[in-house]
Amino acid sequence: MFSQYHKEHGFSLRRLCEAAHVGYGAFRRWQRRRSEGSPAIREPGPQPIGLLDMDAVEQQVANLHHGNRRTHGTGKLHHELRGIISRRKLQTLIRRTRDEVKAAGRAAQWRLEWNTSSGNVWAMDTKEIPLADGRKVWFQTIRDLGSRYTLGPCGLHTPTGSDIAAWLEVAFKEHGAPLFLRMDNAANENCPEVLAVLARHWVVPFNSPLHYPRYNGGVECAQREIEEGFEDWTEGLSALPAEYIPAHANATIHKINHRRRPILGGRHACQVFARNARRATLNTGRRKEVVHDLTRVAASLLDEDAAGNGHHVRKAWRRAVEWWLENKGIIRIVQTPECQPVLA
Repeated sequence: MFSQYHKEHGFSLRRLCEAAHVGYGAFRRWQRRRSEGSPAIREPGPQPIGLLDMDAVEQQVANLHHGNRRTHGTGKLHHELRGIISRRKLQTLIRRTRDEVKAAGRAAQWRLEWNTSSGNVWAMDTKEIPLADGRKVWFQTIRDLGSRYTLGPCGLHTPTGSDIAAWLEVAFKEHGAPLFLRMDNAANENCPEVLAVLARHWVVPFNSPLHYPRYNGGVECAQREIEEGFEDWTEGLSALPAEYIPAHANATIHKINHRRRPILGGRHACQVFARNARRATLNTGRRKEVVHDLTRVAASLLDEDAAGNGHHVRKAWRRAVEWWLENKGIIRIVQTPECQPVLA
């Protein structure tokens, strides 16, 4: 860019560097490196001087012992690879490998299977979908985890707590309130407005473990279906008037709810949900009994845990909910024979 201004307008390179607050000496070094075919700006730190066999390095990193937060043996590996790979790159590779090992370990230890009866547990999360003209549409994805029936209210701004509270109020009046609502730690979902609606209808909230979105996999799947379906309806439209967006959104949700699914025995979500949702709705007295049971179990779990901070309180509540759902046959925790359940 400096060279272009220099040629077109006759400004000296030194003056251009001063205007951009760039050292003239540094600029000349960058020019020289580019003319030699080297990167203009080098990464900080000492440069590797040996030949790099990336496959071998990756294998050495994979062979380390990776814990939840630290990897043992990194100091020795840094020393062995000194002059072959920079410390920064090696640290990045170790961190990425550790994350992959953790994800694989969680996937191998357990998964939840949901009974196809509907109305007991809903889950929700926010999905942002870009439009061709640069605007965005936000869906508040709400799915009944048993029947896979999906609700998808949307807007042209990030949903506020008040928006979500109003959408839930409408959904509860139309379909009946679920017993549980699973959320994903978002501030707009865990706000006072939403919690007030849940309390009024005696709906029990619980959040996914932090940094583990796969726990809310039912909604993650619904969000992929919404994104693919909405893009199908809006494909080829360079501009989508705001007043048409609800129609396209409703068409997307309708198609998702009328897709036949093997998990539902070849039926679609609307058939399962419409028949069971109201019947599954419990009265207030029964809901109070459930909350009492959950509180008792969570308190017992906290008594066994010496730490007792906010994270442990949320974990205990989540485990109490899972205990209740498994005890009632709503979920099944599937685990490999050599693993114990890890309800993070």
